[in-house]
Amino acid sequence: MITKPESIYTMIVCLLVMLVIVGSMLLRKKKTQQDKAFILLLCSHILLLFSEIVLGALEGKPGVGNILMVLATFTYVLCISIYYCFARYIFSLIGEKAVHSKGLLKTLGLFCILPLGATFVSIWTGSVFYIDEQNIHHYGPYYNILYLAMIIGAMLLILGVILYHRKDFRRKDFWILIIYPLLPTLAGSLHIFQSFTALQYLVFTLTLLFIYINVQARQEEILIQRELELADSHMAVMLSQIQPHFLYNTLNAIDQLCFVDPERAHRAILTFSKYLRENMDSLSKKSLVTFEEELEHTKLYLELEKMRFEENLKIVVDTPFTDFMVPVLTLQPVVENAVRYGASKRPGGGTVTISTAQDETCWRIIVADDGAGFDPADSLSDDGSISNGRSHMGIANVRSRLTAACGGKLHIDSRQGKGTIVTIEIPREVKRI
Repeated sequence: MITKPESIYTMIVCLLVMLVIVGSMLLRKKKTQQDKAFILLLCSHILLLFSEIVLGALEGKPGVGNILMVLATFTYVLCISIYYCFARYIFSLIGEKAVHSKGLLKTLGLFCILPLGATFVSIWTGSVFYIDEQNIHHYGPYYNILYLAMIIGAMLLILGVILYHRKDFRRKDFWILIIYPLLPTLAGSLHIFQSFTALQYLVFTLTLLFIYINVQARQEEILIQRELELADSHMAVMLSQIQPHFLYNTLNAIDQLCFVDPERAHRAILTFSKYLRENMDSLSKKSLVTFEEELEHTKLYLELEKMRFEENLKIVVDTPFTDFMVPVLTLQPVVENAVRYGASKRPGGGTVTISTAQDETCWRIIVADDGAGFDPADSLSDDGSISNGRSHMGIANVRSRLTAACGGKLHIDSRQGKGTIVTIEIPREVKRI
């Protein structure tokens, strides 16, 4: 039988559609197991279509008998493997819940062995297919029995798995997955009795397109949601590291005041208890907070440090721009580093300045001190945090949370003996709640 030109043109269109889908899948930076299984299914269809197109184009041409025999064998093998690839895709969607159905996948694999064996034997016997002297492809006497049994059997096994796990799919996804083994199988069955090659592949292509648009889009949504949950979890861990760090330093400052000025220590305890009482809810937040709220947290911390260092610590606050959001505990750890490792280390005391600015792309928070400073070439680690033997865990965590929560950045500029400037950039796309 010679494939009609219009059928070849239809298969070329189907091939191009599948190539576009595969291309879009391969461009994804992160691919799930479902993505990989779907790409495998698409590739098997692409190879099958390409083989069918070349087979149809070469039929009837002189001197291509051996090539046609190889192409025909390859085509029949791919026809069988497609159902197995789809079954693997279904199991990838179900995930761990598919444990009880894994035996069906092995059964499907065993079920395909007979037609596969008959296909290879047909190269010599012509039982399934053969190429005549005019180099035209024909079905053999056992083609209908073997392939109709294989197609129906594979379809029933796959439908059984989908129906058994129907509660694990959304309703729309369930019906789309049901369509794949039903409609192409029906088209394939018609192809056995009449030459409806183009119809069969057209149905396959449309079904795969529906799966790509709906089922795969849903999987992408799930992946994004999981990444957001992971980011929240990561931020929670970092916050759990920062909070004890801040509490320890504050209590240590109060402890030192107890020896030099008990009255001030008493006032410091009252200030600290006020901080804990009024701001504990803010400390536990994993989302963005207003800059004003973050600044109030920092002022309470500075009030405690001011009691300790007295006139040796000067604070300047110049924040004309405050109408934006920041990740919780963004400012206080940076100011803490400026006080403890900057201004307090300068003989005679130093100054910490907190200011804000803005441009067309971002808001900026600038924390500067005129303390000892450091050499960035010797003190900055690979992630941009300070690693000169002092505890600067807060800076590294602020940088990570800025990136995860709002796409913000943190820059450190320091010169030894001159001081340090830390600039926090918040994209203007981050809306105020």
